[in-house]
Amino acid sequence: MENKKITALYYSPTHTSAKVCYGVASAINSREFAVNDCEITYEREDDGLIFGSDDLVVVSVPVYCSRVAPVAVERLSKYRGNNTPVIALVVYGNRDYGDALLELCDILKESGFIPIAAAAFIGEHSYSRAEMPTAEGRPDMADIEDASLLGAKCREKLDSCENLADMPELKVKGNMPYFVVNHSAPTAPAVDDALCVQCGLCVDNCPVEAISYRDGSIFCSTDLCTKCCRCVKECPENAMLYVTPYTEILHTKFALRREPEIFI
Repeated sequence: MENKKITALYYSPTHTSAKVCYGVASAINSREFAVNDCEITYEREDDGLIFGSDDLVVVSVPVYCSRVAPVAVERLSKYRGNNTPVIALVVYGNRDYGDALLELCDILKESGFIPIAAAAFIGEHSYSRAEMPTAEGRPDMADIEDASLLGAKCREKLDSCENLADMPELKVKGNMPYFVVNHSAPTAPAVDDALCVQCGLCVDNCPVEAISYRDGSIFCSTDLCTKCCRCVKECPENAMLYVTPYTEILHTKFALRREPEIFI
């Protein structure tokens, strides 16, 4: 384990997947230098990376409708392993992670990685609002403690295994075929022009470049928007609004705290 180079590879528009990823990766890394950061929330200039058997990669992505977020799937396709151990993490908004964890493990295996552990953590739902929160503040300190414990267990597992090929195949929750997502009509956050000061933060921060200036105002494309709601959560003027009945449904029906599920 001492020779492993640890990389945190994550797609995280609202930072929840990144927090879990680093919670796990930091607990594995006992050496005094930083975990290699490989954020894929935005398009990277490189053409992807090929990891070797001396690498250990922690992959963390959000769940959209019981599946891995489509943009995360697309960006993960640029990365390859060569019998590379990987820890697969999905983060969902306290409703259900469905087949996402199984899907992520399958994607990684097809790309040359060997899953040694996997987990589903909870993050504040992208539709959560102050007046109707769902999983507000998650992942919280208790979640990060669980992530650290997972990292420590993964370290022990690797230390006790001389050959990855000898490890039993990791079994996780999920079904094949995967859940079929019925896509709703395209929608996007709206801008309250009375509050917007056109600081451009939303334009710069959108992971899919769905927001732009148009006719002197901020415009969000319904064709490109993935409803990650990063623009809504990070607008300093509270000028970005995403109105959906699901905010109230989630707040009402999925208020009970769920805990991480770990497979190792």
